[in-house]
Order: sequence, then structure tokens, then C-alpha cells
Amino acid sequence: MNGRIFTGIAAFIGLAAFVQVSFGQLSPQEKYEREIIVEFMSGAIRMPAGEIRISPNKLDTLAPSVAEVIERYGAELVLVAFPGYDPADTIAISPTGELVKKPDLSRIYKIRFPEGTDLDKVIKELSALPDVVYDECTPRYEYYIEPNDEYFNLQWGLHNTGQAGGTPGADIDAPEAWDITTGSSSIKLGIVDAGIDENHVDLSGKVSGDAGYSDEHGTHVAGIAAAKTNNNNEGIAGVNWHALLHDENLGYPLDPDKVYPAVISAVDAGCHVLNNSWGGPDYSITHRRAFAYAYKMDRVAACAMGNDNTSTPMYPAAYGQGIIAVGATMNNDVRWVTRSTYGSNYGAWIDVVAPGGNGYPWDSRDIFSTLPNDDYYYRSGTSMAAPHVSGLVGLLKGYNTGLYNDDIEQIIRISAEKVHPELYTYDENGWNIEMGYGRINVRKALDLLRSPNQFKHWEVNGGSVVDQGSSYEKQAFIDVPGLATGVYLAKWYRVQKGATFSNPFVSAPYAWGRGVGTNGFSIANPNYGMGWCRVVPGSVTSTSATLETYVYDVYTIGGSHVGWVPCSPGNVQLKYTALGKPASVHLSGWMECLNPSKSEVEPMDVYHF
Repeated sequence: MNGRIFTGIAAFIGLAAFVQVSFGQLSPQEKYEREIIVEFMSGAIRMPAGEIRISPNKLDTLAPSVAEVIERYGAELVLVAFPGYDPADTIAISPTGELVKKPDLSRIYKIRFPEGTDLDKVIKELSALPDVVYDECTPRYEYYIEPNDEYFNLQWGLHNTGQAGGTPGADIDAPEAWDITTGSSSIKLGIVDAGIDENHVDLSGKVSGDAGYSDEHGTHVAGIAAAKTNNNNEGIAGVNWHALLHDENLGYPLDPDKVYPAVISAVDAGCHVLNNSWGGPDYSITHRRAFAYAYKMDRVAACAMGNDNTSTPMYPAAYGQGIIAVGATMNNDVRWVTRSTYGSNYGAWIDVVAPGGNGYPWDSRDIFSTLPNDDYYYRSGTSMAAPHVSGLVGLLKGYNTGLYNDDIEQIIRISAEKVHPELYTYDENGWNIEMGYGRINVRKALDLLRSPNQFKHWEVNGGSVVDQGSSYEKQAFIDVPGLATGVYLAKWYRVQKGATFSNPFVSAPYAWGRGVGTNGFSIANPNYGMGWCRVVPGSVTSTSATLETYVYDVYTIGGSHVGWVPCSPGNVQLKYTALGKPASVHLSGWMECLNPSKSEVEPMDVYHF
């Protein structure tokens, strides 16, 4: 977090005098060096009507404690962080019918300081003030791609026969998966990136959203996920042949001010998955709120791990719940590493890996995809790995539209191949710090949804407290229905409930909790109000499982009792999924192969020099 994430809460109001400055535009790097993001408590700040950027001395209202700090550091400008925000837009409805509270952005501002200001000190001082909910730096982001200039034609990531010196089978088994499904045009993949060339011959007619592109990066990513396939021997094959693409252009260099509105826009446009082949080292509460909203709306976010060959957390990949963090493999199924400072990042938050190329110099060992102006070229990095996962997400959702976001993430994890166990030690859960749950396998993921397996969505209600916090501690709640965003005093309670399967299985099935629809939370701090439920490890049998979640007893900082958040232990609702072979055969509801001939489906797309 680079020492720049703090929380506080509210008190006084007033005015102060500041210097006058020009209102020039800043580059993304200058924003990081000179601007901070602050959410204020209600009443602590008020901008004159119709203004979105103004000198601090011209504000109608500013809390005296805040004014004293920012005046001392020479604040030059106060800006409305999200000038397009509509305060009446407070509720969204998820695809499954749940009401979702949209983040309230009305009290989030940016404050600009002179060059050379120690923003860490500013943030630390402001965070201690009662008028501040939270404050943070402007995050730094970059697109995750390795630079170079070589040129060849081969998509080994989809089907590796040993070309370019690779290992046969070191791929995602795409042709085998296409025996089952090649995708659906009812599925929309959000490409949150540098824009897409919507006129490219392999992408035309598929792209909505922003027009144009700022850099070639987004076009390359889009082609990997969902290039047209079997279109008159033209170009390349996408993982998902028929999915539509939605373009959210973050600019180049990546503009952090565009991240929050882009994520929200992609969700509200109906994207089923958001591909994020970019990131940086700065945790942002503001941007985490956007991805939490995506999760609550039953969306999937695939995020690249980063290209620094480090275990330093990079965001959004390291945000946790609701994120599929994707590392990169080379054409021999080994984690991509080019040199000490270039390679696929690793760490406790990695979920899976996917083909990303062998790095510098670009050649046929890397990932071939679309570039602007009907061009094609090789690129490498975790940027190229993430859209393989996004394409798979689209295939799964198109094949079974009843899947929830947690279902899709778990299926991708379960079906991943534990490649090179002689190099990577996978734990008892099948996870490794470099490879996550393994390299994705599209065919195996789809096979989990087919007979003889049976896929069940169940729920249980009520529960018993099995553990609790030792004391009331400061806890930030953000975008929680019925609770003002801020810091409270809270004690957590762990609640468990036994679940008996109405249809038993031959043996212990795969089972996992689902956050969407669950009204218990995790013990994350800050807590963004995402439903959270897990299956207690070791509790699953062929007939039952034990589920758990957390609730809080909450007081204001001033000592007023708020009550249970989000509900009392006896009122929790726990949603979960079980997947396995049923003890008795019921043909109704089973997913059957969509290509019963069993003949291998191969794309006819061929790139010609």
C-alpha cells in the first residue's frame, strides 16, 4: 500500500485562505506525485454550485481541521473526483434480482499540491482527522506487456504441438473445448484497457462501448479473448469465437482517473467478465469499491498478476474476493521469467496461470493476436495470459447461464492442470505460490458441467456463533446497505450452519460458498459489504457440509449502538454450490455435449504474411 492508505471520521467546518493557481491538466505520473484522493464526512466540504475544480479559498465550506493541514502544505486545487456522478443513481439490480447499493461518490474529492510535496505526510495527517473517511494516493498503473519487435505466426497457447521448441500439450486445450461449445453471442466481455480497433477484420461487428484506441495493447488483448473465428480463413482464433466485446478505454499512458468509471460502466453495460491486463503497486479504496460493485453484481474480473517477477502485491490482481488473478506461462508450461526483473509475478493471491509467452525478444514463442489496422503481431506478458481466462469465463457462462461468479472462479481453479509438479510444490489444496491452482484447461472446465456430474445451487438459513472477536475494534464499512460509509467500533462473530444435501452424491462433491445472495460478510477491513460464505475445510461428505460467515455487532465511534451488520446470527442466509456425481441418476437438468458427433472442432483462421 506504500504507506498511503488511512482512515478517519468527522467533526468541524470552516474556511481558509490559499494561493491561486492555474488549472492545468496533469499526466498520470504527475497525478501520482501531486494529487491525493479524499472522501469527506457529510458537511465537511461544499463546492460552489456548478464548479468541479476550484482553488481551496473559493470553497463554500471546508472543515477547519482539513483547511489547516492542506494550507500548510500549499494546496493549489480541489477537484470533484467524479464530475459525472449522478447522486440519484443509488441502487442497481443484479442479474439474479438482488438490490445492490452503488457507491456514493458525492463526497470524494482530489486535492492537488505543489511539486515536491511529501504526500505521505499529508495523507497521514489528514487520515487522523474526524472529517475524513479515507484518503489515499492517486494510484499508479501500467499495462502488463513486454516490449520488443519480432514477428511470426503461431497460436501455441490454444494448441501446442511442439512448435517453436515448445512442449506438446502445454496449452489450454482449446480445440478440445470447442467440441463442446465455441461460445455465445449473448455473452459480453469487457476489455478495460487502452481501447480496441473496432474496425479490425477479426473484431468488427463485435465491439461496443468507447470508440477508438489509445494504444495497440487493448486490441491485442481483445483478439486473444474473442477474435472472430472460422471467418473465411481470416486472421486468428479467439478463445471464445462468438462473444461480444465491450471497450472501456483507459488511455495511454493509463489514466487512473478513468479506472473507477470504466469498471462501473462495464458492469452497467452488462459485461459478464471484465478483463484487466494492467495494474500497479498502490492499493486504492476508491478503485476497490468499483471491483466490489462488480462482484456484488455477479460479474467476474480477470486481472493480470504483473510482469516484475516479484511477490510485491499489484492491484487490482491482489484485491482478493471477486478477482481471478492470472499469472503467465511459457510454451513449456513453466512460469514465464525472462530475467530477474521481468517475469510473471507470484504471491498468495494468485489463482491460476495461462499462456503469456516467453518474453523478450518477441518471436513465435510468444502470443500472436490482433493489432490495429488489420495487423497481427506477437506480444508477451501477463497481459496476454488474462484474456485467455476471460475467454474461458465467457465460454462457461454461455454454456450454462445459471452459473454465478463464484461458480465460474471455482470451476476454473478445480479444472486447472498442476503442471510440472517436479518444479512446483502444490499444497493439499492443489495450490502453489507461483502457479496458483495450475494452468487453465478449457476442456476440463467445461467437462465439469457435463454428465455424469450434477450441478446444484442450495442455501441454508440461520446459524450459531462458534467464535467471536475479543474486543470492539475500529472497522471501516464501505457501501454497506443501511449504513453510512465510515469507521465504526465493531466486534465480529463467526457463524456456522450445517447443510444436508437434498440430493446426495456418490462421494464428497466439490462444494463452495457463494457471496452473491449471502447476507454474511468476511472479516476484511475495510469491509466493502460483499456477501461472503465458505465451506468449512474438511466438512464435506457425500450428504452434507458445514458453511460459515461473519456478522458484526456495531457501535458508532461516539458510542451509539448501531446493531447487527448485516444481520443477526440467526438471520444469516448462506448460499452454496455442490458439484459432483449424484448417487441416483436424474437426467433432468444435466448439461449435454453441444457437439454430439465428438469430432474435433478446429478453427479455419489462418494468418498469412
